[in-house]
Amino acid sequence: MTKKTFHTDNPEVMDFIERLEHWHEKEIAQLQFIVDNPDADINLDGEEIAGDSTLGKGIRIGLELALWRLGKLPFATQQHEAEAADEDWEGF
Repeated sequence: MTKKTFHTDNPEVMDFIERLEHWHEKEIAQLQFIVDNPDADINLDGEEIAGDSTLGKGIRIGLELALWRLGKLPFATQQHEAEAADEDWEGF
């Protein structure tokens, strides 16, 4: 997947993107924690699943696939600063 980069000077868009990036980072970290601790039990909707059980191993395989697909957001952002843009045009 190719990472796309876009520029914006809209603070609402930047706020949304920053919140999305933070949420995504937190969710990925939680999934990775479960994968990295194979002996830990998993609590799924109030049901305790032994980490070393067949079901626990299957859940971790599913999480590894999810991490593989969702590991990185497919875009990057760069806030456009009007002052910097104005400086680029000086001398023309």
